[in-house]
Amino acid sequence: MDNTQYTEEEFSIKQYVNVIRKRKKMIVSVFVLSILIAVVFNALTPSIYKTTAIIQNGYVTEEVMKTREIEETIKSYGFLTPVMKKLNLEERRQILKNFIDVSNIKDTNYSKVVVTYPDADISLRLCRELVNLYIDLGNSVYQKKIELIRQQADTLKKQIELIEDGITNIKELIHNLGTAQKLNDSEKSIRLLLLQSLISNYESNLQPLLDKYGKLQSVLSTAQEFKVIDLPMVPGLPLQSNKALNLAIGALLGLFAGVLWAFVAEFLKNTK
Repeated sequence: MDNTQYTEEEFSIKQYVNVIRKRKKMIVSVFVLSILIAVVFNALTPSIYKTTAIIQNGYVTEEVMKTREIEETIKSYGFLTPVMKKLNLEERRQILKNFIDVSNIKDTNYSKVVVTYPDADISLRLCRELVNLYIDLGNSVYQKKIELIRQQADTLKKQIELIEDGITNIKELIHNLGTAQKLNDSEKSIRLLLLQSLISNYESNLQPLLDKYGKLQSVLSTAQEFKVIDLPMVPGLPLQSNKALNLAIGALLGLFAGVLWAFVAEFLKNTK
């Protein structure tokens, strides 16, 4: 029984081999056609050029704009429209924004702007325009925040100066009590206690103002504006494409399709 099964399997394999030999021209034709299609596809697929820029995000106690906000801003209609007009790009915004990517550089307040485009010159110009426009926009927001903090600091400074002047004046009054001839010792003591109490109140109000003013000054000294850290450069060679992979897939599909079609053709012939 085992010998019979072995003979049947051997016979079946021989049949498959015979079909492949008989239809080898068909198989080779489909295989070559598939390779040619892959070659044409590779030829028609444009090269892609990549341009990268790194920007420092503005920082005032925290990032002025998060990476997500940066990406949404750069890809927005109002932001892209003037860029498209300036560069004479015909693509619609929905298509153009697919060429743009923004990501955060881990553990920093830096963002990477990447533009991939089929034209090296446009890839560079598009990246430059996007970055420059965004830097201008970001710094306008940054300056408003900084100006607000400066106004708060100036207000606190004036309040501090008023209190310090008040303390100085009270100390001068205390100093002059000793030479006041119209007051007796009891009156001088009472006035001294009142003036000292007033100084204590002024000083208790002064310290919180000094603390707030110091914090604001610290914020101003550590604030960072938006700026370009790594300028976009002219793209060199295009990105490594999948042309070799396309050829390999075309070859495999062609071989599979050729063999399959050979067996289908042989089956159809035998059923007539």
